[in-house]
Amino acid sequence: MVIMLKKAFGIVVMVWFILALNHVTLQAAEIDAPVIVVIDPGHGGVPGETEANGGANYHDVYEKDLNLETALAMKKELEEYQGIEVYITRENDVEMSLKERAEFAKEKNADMFISIHYNASADHLFYGSEVWISAFGEFYANGYGLATHFMNQFREAGFVDKGIKTRIGESGSDYYGVIRHCAEFGITGIIVEHCYLDDDVEFKNVDTVEKQRIFGVRDAVAVAEYYGLDKDSSPEKIVPAPDISIPDAPVLPDDTEPQNIVCSIQSFDEKTGSAQIIITAEEKESRILYYSYSVDGGKNFSRLSLWDGEDTMKLEIPIGKETAGTLQVRLYNNYNLKGDSNLISFDYRKKPQKSDKKESYDLEDAYEIKILPDGTEETETTVLTDGTEMIDIVIIILSLIFFVLAGVFVSLLVAMHWNKKMSR
Repeated sequence: MVIMLKKAFGIVVMVWFILALNHVTLQAAEIDAPVIVVIDPGHGGVPGETEANGGANYHDVYEKDLNLETALAMKKELEEYQGIEVYITRENDVEMSLKERAEFAKEKNADMFISIHYNASADHLFYGSEVWISAFGEFYANGYGLATHFMNQFREAGFVDKGIKTRIGESGSDYYGVIRHCAEFGITGIIVEHCYLDDDVEFKNVDTVEKQRIFGVRDAVAVAEYYGLDKDSSPEKIVPAPDISIPDAPVLPDDTEPQNIVCSIQSFDEKTGSAQIIITAEEKESRILYYSYSVDGGKNFSRLSLWDGEDTMKLEIPIGKETAGTLQVRLYNNYNLKGDSNLISFDYRKKPQKSDKKESYDLEDAYEIKILPDGTEETETTVLTDGTEMIDIVIIILSLIFFVLAGVFVSLLVAMHWNKKMSR
């Protein structure tokens, strides 16, 4: 019995040790209520005075204004929940440095700092929602836990999930200043990129103030779900969920593009002008998110579409009827890194068929109708011939000329003969 108890104790200790090595917490860390959250509408101030003031600028709107509308709506909704204090870094259009925003959160003794943003890309290709978090320790764990609820809200609203991501700067610390400065003060900071303003389809989801505020309400719900808050009761203790394990080392971003991309044409439908292709690829660090294709050897690519396979995907793409070109596929992972496939030349133009039949003509093609000045019609007959018929006609004409000249010559000889005979 004692031996069995020792074995059981040993197993328990071993399990505890394994869990400890993997930093899996058996009981989530509790926070004394109220939890303190600082909302930060990104950018702000007069556009042009600094590059960051206005943020993205497309469709005659500035990102800073959308950020503020969404953040104010988020604050208003969150304040209806019990067990939380909510602050905002700016309530109007003012300029603030990244360090000042983090210092504001420190003054409020914040548990969480949430920076509200909208996205854009240099090539104006991408669409979807993403959240940036710290790559280090408890800031990664806390940020990832909260970010999962934001991504849930975005997916429910129909947006593409671009993921929860980290980014490292040249110094080896977090790339984004507001996340880095918050960590210096012991505060978890995240950046929420709701959607892309430079994508015409996604912009339709934020082209009015009402739509921008809907995002704010969803953001508030994400925070409330993470902390387990409701609007009717005030908890003494708050237990964030999910509780993410603290990593041993920095969680580095993916810095490699999709690899070993190979495409092949399986078949071609002459009626629709569509080709059935298969693409295989490898992405070991993150995940493939988009694909596009070119039929002119990589000069022009289609709009990005969502990749729905893992390592292999079958597609039907329109390349046109009776056409020739060079097919290439381009893949992007969720870090916007791209890789290109092999080039495949194709030629689906119809080959000309030889025929022994003589070319025929419709009878009506042999006539030309002209409108005369008096309004009447005059019909001219046009003889349609091919090259052989023209040669025959020329030969006939030359023969006639020859016989006429020969007749004239003979007549002259006869006349001369009679003249000589009469003169005798």
